[in-house]
Amino acid sequence: MTRSRAAILAAAALVLALGMAPGAQAGGCLESCKYPLEPVCCDGKMWYNPCHMRCQFPNITFYEHCPSPPAPPPSPPSPRQPPTPPPCDPLTYPYVNNTIYSPADCRNYTLFDIEARCMPEWESARDFCDKKGLELAPWDLDASNSSLHSLCAANRHTCWIGGKTVPGLCPLMSAEGFVLWQGCHQPVRFVCRTKGTQCLAAPPSPRPPSPRPPSPKPPSPQPPSPAPSPPKPVCNPHKTTNITYFNTKDCRNYTLFDVDAVCPQEWHSAQQFCLARGLELVPHNDYAGKCALDTLCAKRGFTCWSRGPCQKDQCPLMTAHGEIHEQGCHQPLRWVCRTTEFKCPASPPSPPPPSPRPPSPKPPSPQPPSPAPSPPKPVCNPHKTTNITYFNTKDCRNYTLFDVDAVCPQEWHSAQQFCLARGLELVPHNDYAGKCALDTLCAKRGFTCWSRGPCQKELCPLITAHGEIHEQGCHQQLRWVCRTTEFKCPASPPSPPPPSPRPPSPKPPSPQPPSPAPSPPKPVCNPHKTTNITYFNTKDCRNYTLFDVDAVCPQEWHSAQHFCLARGLELVPHNDYAGKCALDTLCAKRGFTCWSRGPCQKDLCPLMTAHGEIHEQGCHQQLRWVCRTTDGQCPSPPPPSPAPPSPRPPTPKPPSPSPPSPKPPSPKPPPVCDPRTNVYTNQSYYNHGDCRTYTVYDIDATCPVDWLTAKALCEKKGLELAPHNEFPSRWALDTLCAKRGFTCWARGPCQKDLCPLMTAHGEIHEQGCHQQIRWVCRTTESACSPPPPSPKPPSPKPPSPHPSSKCTDVCDWKYPNWHVRVCDKDGNSYRNWCYAACHGCYLYTLCHAPPSLPDDKGDNMLTLHEHGYDYRMYNVDATQRMPYDQAQKFCTGLGADWDLAPYGDGASFNAVRQLCSYNKYTCWFKRDEHDALCPLIDAGGSLQKQACDQGVRFVCRKESA
Repeated sequence: MTRSRAAILAAAALVLALGMAPGAQAGGCLESCKYPLEPVCCDGKMWYNPCHMRCQFPNITFYEHCPSPPAPPPSPPSPRQPPTPPPCDPLTYPYVNNTIYSPADCRNYTLFDIEARCMPEWESARDFCDKKGLELAPWDLDASNSSLHSLCAANRHTCWIGGKTVPGLCPLMSAEGFVLWQGCHQPVRFVCRTKGTQCLAAPPSPRPPSPRPPSPKPPSPQPPSPAPSPPKPVCNPHKTTNITYFNTKDCRNYTLFDVDAVCPQEWHSAQQFCLARGLELVPHNDYAGKCALDTLCAKRGFTCWSRGPCQKDQCPLMTAHGEIHEQGCHQPLRWVCRTTEFKCPASPPSPPPPSPRPPSPKPPSPQPPSPAPSPPKPVCNPHKTTNITYFNTKDCRNYTLFDVDAVCPQEWHSAQQFCLARGLELVPHNDYAGKCALDTLCAKRGFTCWSRGPCQKELCPLITAHGEIHEQGCHQQLRWVCRTTEFKCPASPPSPPPPSPRPPSPKPPSPQPPSPAPSPPKPVCNPHKTTNITYFNTKDCRNYTLFDVDAVCPQEWHSAQHFCLARGLELVPHNDYAGKCALDTLCAKRGFTCWSRGPCQKDLCPLMTAHGEIHEQGCHQQLRWVCRTTDGQCPSPPPPSPAPPSPRPPTPKPPSPSPPSPKPPSPKPPPVCDPRTNVYTNQSYYNHGDCRTYTVYDIDATCPVDWLTAKALCEKKGLELAPHNEFPSRWALDTLCAKRGFTCWARGPCQKDLCPLMTAHGEIHEQGCHQQIRWVCRTTESACSPPPPSPKPPSPKPPSPHPSSKCTDVCDWKYPNWHVRVCDKDGNSYRNWCYAACHGCYLYTLCHAPPSLPDDKGDNMLTLHEHGYDYRMYNVDATQRMPYDQAQKFCTGLGADWDLAPYGDGASFNAVRQLCSYNKYTCWFKRDEHDALCPLIDAGGSLQKQACDQGVRFVCRKESA
């Protein structure tokens, strides 16, 4: 059960952490995490506390407190005794080393045992450093952490490190650059550093004596000043490498200081540095400034100080991922300054005015002074821009997008005044019709536009190119949308029915004209006359009706609620499984946003968005809505009916009451299905991992069943419900269900009254057992059997096609000689990920073979034969990592139709996933003709498209002979 929960949390964390650089962390973040020991775990990794975890992965939100460390007092003695006659003594072994100098703390860092000939345990590594007068390099200081990345992660080495630790476990840096806590008795490389810093304050001291001799008399008060010379910085921020960028959005120069991070500054020092140069620290709440920070810092993977409102004792910064955070002000980081004046030249528009001057040759002399006042004239005229007008049927108004070509964008207040000057109004975003128009005119064109609505002080609302409403600085120059102020939808269509009684009375027509006057108060639309869609839900045997499909008469939440009640129906709740499914079918799959029912905060009402998400928003929006019948009674399945049909025919009188019943609830009678007799549409899949056949039932969802029925149906056919906690079975569930967008029952340990299932997103959850969904059965016995020896003894040697039924034998058969060692969080080592899966371990990290297995060496080129193709992965020791072009030339150079494995073929993608991501490797895929970047699969199993000049492993493929 705990493993199932951990797998769920790990999957959520893994999705959120994909694509992050392993070494990415905000400068100084580790040093600011001075909280008490509070270990947290996620994806088989452990962090000292939540603060340290967020330093490396700011986006992880799902994690759990680590269980108490395993206390294996009886087991340790057994492994400790074998090392007594060690093959080598770490204290005397002549290591091959690599030493670097860190200018950040003026220390030497040395990586020992590059060749991995005598890797010690953690305590031996620490003792070795102490004996040499050094110390194990700590992970929790940024200067040390950076050096560890340079020595270990950059060379794909796993290294013992020092620093704060967890009882019973020891810290190490993985080959990916993660700080992990694992068992202390593994053989691993290690990094030592000098104990004392070599940064000396002596060099700056000779300068102060020089001013003393020129002023012999008054220097008496000055001598004390040189005393504080030691606190002067070792580095000079004015002599760092800089990058200057001209921002066309505000015509300012932005300069990133200290590109090489040789002299990073605290926030207040960076602020003073900018002011001393007549510049200002760049604010993050200004559109132009935010763009410049993103260009100079985030796109280079730098974390930089910024300026803006923040909490006490906190200072704002932009992370390497482009996010704005508030952290401690004493971290040393890069920073960006900009010029203080906003100067966009008005010279380009001046050339057109001189054209009328030449025709008047006599008075040219007075004309030259005229150009002088030209600069104050606006550079552009917003009234002469290209516009797009759109008539909105929801409120019968005209909406106009101004400045389509962005030749004269305006600030928020200018846009507001522009609309008012034309007798229009800036479009509000909190009005349903206005929001739809903004989305149509701006977001769907990829434009960011000003909008109108309540907002915080000194901020103004806008709609982004992604259709999201944000509040930002009001002085940005953006497009804008105005609309007519009057809401005029003609009431003529409803008026024709009433005039029919009036024609017979021709004499009193005069009083009739006043009668239409009161017609305006009548509603413009009638929600009872809209176009509807009704859907019968087999999960609760109710009818669900989506009203106002064409959105000609959308309603507020309370009006929708009363509408349903007036019809004897109820607004569909979102916290009911059957109701949620119906809302998804009727609304989300059509791209509609609809009202729903359920618990919510005061003054807010629940709705389902067009993306299928439940949110609480203002109740006065006008949206579509879904009602359902109040009674949901699914007739009990008639399993006994086939047996006793004979006595029922002779009693024809009881069925007589049935005919009147269908008249009132004619839509209610649902189609009755019997899972035991229903003819299902199925899909079978043979899994080479365990040599079993897996079958997903009821592809068309004509008669889904609950968990107990699914289990019984599998057993009736001599099969078993597919478990989710076995690796080959989990793979089959993913192939048959998740990749088709199906939710399917699975088997495995679960809580009381809950049953496991795989969602359409491939996640394992435990939910109520009475839901009706698809299910997957598999054969009870593996078809993998040893080859028959008697008829043809030579035949089994070349193909050796069938392993025994033992799980690890299947691994040896399918993944021959794969010795890519992995370890779980307890330090247990396995030959490869398949062996780990056989032992129930799905969360692991790469590690080295224990010293007891000196000959544990497999193939450096991993091979796989699957679905009629041969695959080769180059290579385990990472000596042949290549840029994309070289990798492709290498594969094609093998001849025999070898080429990089494509990612568009499902079988190829699965094969590369086994060869690479399951081994925690990143590998190139074959590039598609439309790809601007090069595709690769990352260590987490996700397809990414990145720059082609990286050195990455790769997989070659050819069709089997």
